[in-house]
Amino acid sequence: MSQDAVCQDAVCQETVRQDTVRQDTVRQAADQDAVPQDAAPRPAGDRVPAVVGDRGPAGRVGALVVAAWRDLLGLVVPVACAGCGQPDVPWCATCDAWLRGPASRRDHDAGRLDLLEGRTLLPVRAPASYAGPVRHAVAAWKDGGRADLDAPFRTAARRTGTVTAADVRRVLGPGAPPDGAVPVLVVPVLVVPVPSTAGAQRRRGRAPVEVLASAVAAGLRDGGVPARRSRALLRTGGADLAGLGARARGVALAGRVRVRRGTAVRDRAVVLVDDVLTTGATLAACHGALVGAGAHVLGACALAATAPPGAGRADGPARSVAPVVHGRREAG
Repeated sequence: MSQDAVCQDAVCQETVRQDTVRQDTVRQAADQDAVPQDAAPRPAGDRVPAVVGDRGPAGRVGALVVAAWRDLLGLVVPVACAGCGQPDVPWCATCDAWLRGPASRRDHDAGRLDLLEGRTLLPVRAPASYAGPVRHAVAAWKDGGRADLDAPFRTAARRTGTVTAADVRRVLGPGAPPDGAVPVLVVPVLVVPVPSTAGAQRRRGRAPVEVLASAVAAGLRDGGVPARRSRALLRTGGADLAGLGARARGVALAGRVRVRRGTAVRDRAVVLVDDVLTTGATLAACHGALVGAGAHVLGACALAATAPPGAGRADGPARSVAPVVHGRREAG
């Protein structure tokens, strides 16, 4: 690893440490005032808690109290960009450019989704490469208490959902297969976040991927596809997947992902959502559980995807890749 990379990792680690302290204190203040820290407006119909603005004068006063706390804490524990460490900004414009790439198909580079001969288990779109600032920021967002990254991540996920809406319409619209293998859309698409273990949710205080799932559902609606978030899946324990290869991940997930009892998914169209696409083992396990329960999994969205083997380290924002038609990448 180069000296520059070591320095960047050190900055990221220190940023995560400082922001963990800062976010814990903000969370305590928010709890005292009964105001959620994640108070940005959310799309309607996703069955999420009401936003602060919907609580009348008391809610607005509470929001001002939390904002004042954040400003005060910024003097004690300064905020820094989660991607590069730039001071006084949670997510800088330069790092944000990494999230503004095209929401391209990434499933062909995930080994556990590969069905050979150019076919994959399901299409997966993501706007960013899991490298550089995005890699640092996702770690801080998931395990460093950086809920202030919800806003830029939601924006990227919503845009990905809008692009995915065109894929869904092609499958469920007038050009759907005549054999009826996929149902015509008469009820909302279920947008299902990849489940975390109960231990991970307790440690983090929430399930971050559900933030992305709500945004993807909003993006699908933007694209003309009725959709709602559904916590349809449950993961029952298992090893931490970080650092595991494709085969080890598959073993760790075997039998661990299932449909929640009482959740109706039979004959429903589903879009899965994950934060990062690596080997595809998690999406494959979720796909298997849903299909086994009678659902039709149309595709998946992720915030970022790892580069394919041999591609080397990504050194800039995501770029467009060759388009994919009918499950195959076009030549050219």
